[in-house]
Amino acid sequence: MQTRKPIVAGQFYPSQHDSCVDEINECLEARTLIESLPETIVAGIVPHAGWAFSGSLAALVFSAIKQQHEKVNTFVIFGAAHGYHGQSPTVYDRGSWITPLGEVIIDEELAEAISSTGSAVSNQGAHASEHSIEVQVPFIQYLFAGAKILPILVPPKEKAIALGTDVGEIISKDEQKKIV
Repeated sequence: MQTRKPIVAGQFYPSQHDSCVDEINECLEARTLIESLPETIVAGIVPHAGWAFSGSLAALVFSAIKQQHEKVNTFVIFGAAHGYHGQSPTVYDRGSWITPLGEVIIDEELAEAISSTGSAVSNQGAHASEHSIEVQVPFIQYLFAGAKILPILVPPKEKAIALGTDVGEIISKDEQKKIV
């Protein structure tokens, strides 16, 4: 099984389990929601800098999702591509990711469905040095134990539009699981 190990733990967020949990709790306590939430939340936009700079905003978004959806089966995480310069979005399609909070499993079935549309390609190597998705994963692990993830790097290309459309259609047809 392919496993992606953390590359920015200890730089963008803590590298030790207890320190990571403590900082997540600090981020969760740092901001409160002042607006009422919609009945359902289908997506969120979070920053991907180090937690010292943007962790409280990321925590606020994940906390809002948690308030509206106690259980989420899978998080599709679209990440900014900094070092990957391919033309197509790329899916990390199998295995798992490791963070200081442990292992999180890839939703391989959803990865296959998205890859089969042609709007994204499978390329685990493209994810090896990108941090934009990694910094979100501990929030998911902490707030949504057992949730799977589907990491997708999205370069700033026109193909991103087709990807968004295809992912939306696939998710809307899946009545068996809650996907955000």
